Amino acid sequence: MNLTARDYAKFGRLILNKGNWQGKQLVSKEWVETNLNLENRKATDGYKNQWWSNQNSIVLKDSVSAQKFVEMHPDIISKNQFRGKDSAIWTNVYYYEDGIHAQGLIGQYIYISPKKNSIIVLLSNTLNPDQPLKKGGIDRIKRLLESNL
Repeated sequence: MNLTARDYAKFGRLILNKGNWQGKQLVSKEWVETNLNLENRKATDGYKNQWWSNQNSIVLKDSVSAQKFVEMHPDIISKNQFRGKDSAIWTNVYYYEDGIHAQGLIGQYIYISPKKNSIIVLLSNTLNPDQPLKKGGIDRIKRLLESNL
């Protein structure tokens, strides 16, 4: 789809409002809720009906810290250990965050956060193979959400 940022935001608002647009139910509420439901997306590795789960990761210095983090966050995806520069074994833990996002082939993003009642649209337009879309787009969106806008 070749849309303006405003059009992408309207599409995001439709999803955030569970298929309702200005009092009219345009998309089935059940379909939208199915996509927003984390358990449904977890069953398909965080992806369902063109929507991705918002994911993040944290690096912890030892396995004890990692295990405590995992116990406190039931939405953990996975964890893997690696050896850091100081020869210590570090643990990288991946987990689900609130919301979903859609991403286009050249860096278009619709990021929806129901908890924050927010939609962020990003039109990156990057075809540079040295700058992966995920690093550019999602990281910028997360910094926006973490700021106190």
